[in-house]
Amino acid sequence: MARADIPAGVVLSREGDAWIREDWVRGVALPVYVGKMIYVGNWAAAPAAHDGANGGAGRLDLAQSSLLDAGELRHAPYAGARVVFRDIARTTDRRSFVSALVPGWYPCGNKTPLLGSPPDVGAKLALNAVLTSLAFDWGVRQRMSGATLNWHIVESLALAPPETVPPELLRHYARLTLSDIHFAPDWLRFGTGVTTQTAARTPHERIRVAAMVDAAIAAIMGLSIADLRHILAECDLPNGAPPAHPKGFWRVDKDKPPEQRQTVLTLLAFDALHQHGNGDPQRGLTTFLARHADGWPLPETIRLADHGLAKTTAPSTTNPSPAHSAPASTTGNSPKPPTKPCANATSTPATCSGSWRTPACSARSSIHAARAPRIGCPKWRKGGQGTGLAKPRTTSLTFSSSTEIVVR
Repeated sequence: MARADIPAGVVLSREGDAWIREDWVRGVALPVYVGKMIYVGNWAAAPAAHDGANGGAGRLDLAQSSLLDAGELRHAPYAGARVVFRDIARTTDRRSFVSALVPGWYPCGNKTPLLGSPPDVGAKLALNAVLTSLAFDWGVRQRMSGATLNWHIVESLALAPPETVPPELLRHYARLTLSDIHFAPDWLRFGTGVTTQTAARTPHERIRVAAMVDAAIAAIMGLSIADLRHILAECDLPNGAPPAHPKGFWRVDKDKPPEQRQTVLTLLAFDALHQHGNGDPQRGLTTFLARHADGWPLPETIRLADHGLAKTTAPSTTNPSPAHSAPASTTGNSPKPPTKPCANATSTPATCSGSWRTPACSARSSIHAARAPRIGCPKWRKGGQGTGLAKPRTTSLTFSSSTEIVVR
């Protein structure tokens, strides 16, 4: 039935196979977000009907037990999307700090606390872009010892100031996280042309954009190539190879060939960014975003050894990236990497004879340095005193009685 043929006062179901009259409606039920319903940058992780394979942006299909009467909302639903995070986390999961932007209409349970932010959509996107980065997540893992992200841990986490995220990068991140019609009001507020047609919904497009954003955030946080390779150590191991670090990110896409993993593609994007800047990450970031206005293109072929990854004694095969529909081959004759650190720990990747691991370097610390702003800087708290932090440039967030984190 065409929309013009629907009688006045009749509401069709989503599938168009059922209807109800408007005057029969006694209330509106909304889905209540719980921790399992979000993932990194994904507002509808589970339960959801995904487009394509797991990892695509989906829609919520919930049981009645997960619904709340709209009349019981405690927040302003017209304020737009909100930043939430999952407070159940482990250092041995694929990711520890799981946050996402969720539609403003939907209430959240106590396992998905809200991070207050200004009403500006760009500020919310910038904050969540930093929170979902691999570099930030590595810092979270160094602080965690249990399975819950309590507020005393969250407020001490260091992050790059959201205002340092370039608007050009936010355009790409908006396609990744504002990926459904539920975010239409935020599309209009942000004004970057994000629609259901341009949103990153397929697994291939989402991993391409995510790798580009992760590499850019690493540059904003001041990481070097050695720093990022330390954070993503062992992510290039062949399938089935035993890792040595229980808190590593090798679990991300571990069922895929190394050339198709988001972590490895992030390393390649970061290498490309540094090449654009001739060693200067900030100039490289500017040039990188300017040259890739449509997003960083995935390489047509990837040979890990050419990038100092997955060192082997024999040449590895050249594997297609996810940009190709043909199935990717495995790493060929790659032998089982050693489970102990390379004996020649100070040598460069080109001369290291075993599986390359970055030597212990001091400043993985650009994340933990005293100069880095933190989520809950006491200097920004109401009535708080300065703590000697040089230039706190991030918003302070505190809990309210309804578990929502609000700006002071």
